[in-house]
Amino acid sequence: MDAIRSLLVAEKAEYIDHGLSWEAASLSSYEDVLNQYSPEEYNIYGIELNNDLTFPPYNYHEIDHHGEKDYLPSSLEQVAALLRHELTLEERLIAANDKWHIRGMRALLENAKDAKKMSVTEKAEMIQEIRIRDRKAQGVTPEEEIVAEKEIAQGKFFVRDNLVVFQTGLNHFSPIVDRLSRYDRIVVFNENKLVIYGLGCHIAGAQIAETFNLKSTQVYSGGGPLGFWGVNQGALTKDEILQIAETIKILKMEERKFFIQKCLQKKYIE
Repeated sequence: MDAIRSLLVAEKAEYIDHGLSWEAASLSSYEDVLNQYSPEEYNIYGIELNNDLTFPPYNYHEIDHHGEKDYLPSSLEQVAALLRHELTLEERLIAANDKWHIRGMRALLENAKDAKKMSVTEKAEMIQEIRIRDRKAQGVTPEEEIVAEKEIAQGKFFVRDNLVVFQTGLNHFSPIVDRLSRYDRIVVFNENKLVIYGLGCHIAGAQIAETFNLKSTQVYSGGGPLGFWGVNQGALTKDEILQIAETIKILKMEERKFFIQKCLQKKYIE
């Protein structure tokens, strides 16, 4: 969201930001704003807002790439298209990170014409810098980064067939996931929530939802085949989450590496 905000400022676009967290970002929080602008004169775009209004104004348009909209370009790319702004390499990397995480950024740098002269080290440093900024924007503290390193160093996690299942005391999972990105499939959970990342996440999520009879309001997903599927915080008990984690350890998650590589190439080869 920081990149979108910077783009709006650079393009001198009018915007209103209530500074809501991702979980609390709802359209109803901007209801007073919606009523200020005539539908005949203005178009209003809501970026990654949960549409909790029964009848939003007809001049309101959603910008998102999560859940049912994960087939769309990233929110940053959608905003750039509306503003007729050509994304820089850094902005395209941020968009790739938002949709495809580290694998997406690697694929982009492998194929982008304006990255051909970059060394392997320069590419790795650029990816790391974007991930650090992303975690900071999420509210990850330096203390949490240290805890993540300590938890991983302890090695008390399950690994099988490039799948890792990791229990953490942290509320933010990204410091764990980023440091375990060498694995194709990553499952991280604590007492309140659980998230599956990477290859087969949606397939595994569908199996889990069916097995445990989960409602659509209890889960969320995004990011396409390399994305994520998760149980909302507080939707299940500690014991239920632990039971799901144990079930995932024996699931046969479908691997589609060739298909996913083709998706990445189609998306980013110029």
